[in-house]
Formats: sequence, C-alpha cells, structure tokens
Amino acid sequence: MAGVCYDTSVLISYRPALPVGHRISVVVLMEMTAGARDAESVKNWERTRKLYESDGRLLVPTSEDWWLAGKVLNSLQRGRGHRDGRVAFRQCRRQRSSALPETS
Repeated sequence: MAGVCYDTSVLISYRPALPVGHRISVVVLMEMTAGARDAESVKNWERTRKLYESDGRLLVPTSEDWWLAGKVLNSLQRGRGHRDGRVAFRQCRRQRSSALPETS
C-alpha cells in the first residue's frame, strides 16, 4: 500500500499533521527549502531530507516519471481531456508500486 505524500501547496496552506508512513517528494523538499525564511529553516529541511532518505520514504522522480508528467500536462493543455492523464498516471502508479515498500 502506498503512503501519503502531500504537495507543497498543502504543506504551506494547511500545515497538516504528517501521518505515520508519510512520504515526501524531493521536489517538495526543494520547493520548501527554496522558500525557507532563514538558515535554521533550511537546516530543518536538510534534516528532514536525510531522515526520509534513510527511512526509504523520500520519493525521487525518475526521468520516466518526469516524461510521463510532461505528456499528461501537454495532453491537458491541448484539451485532450483526462483520458490520457488517467492512462499515464495509472501506468506510472503500476510501475512505482512494486518499488514502494509496504506500510503498516
């Protein structure tokens, strides 16, 4: 079963309590570090990165992940609707699910 992974906008807007097994994307960490208010916040995000990386909960997109995301966004931008998006995301989820460890 895949864990929960919040987008940067959710972390900024709602500051949710992070559930057990929460995963974080390196993209979200990059965005949060870029927007950090001070050096201490940057250090906190660095500690977070190291923790999630050592626990195997840091999600790092592959070149294939980025390519599929670009294709989905392009399809949506050109008005081709959600059909292509669902297919690409379903394919991506299927590929990644075997790489993600089970959470309790």
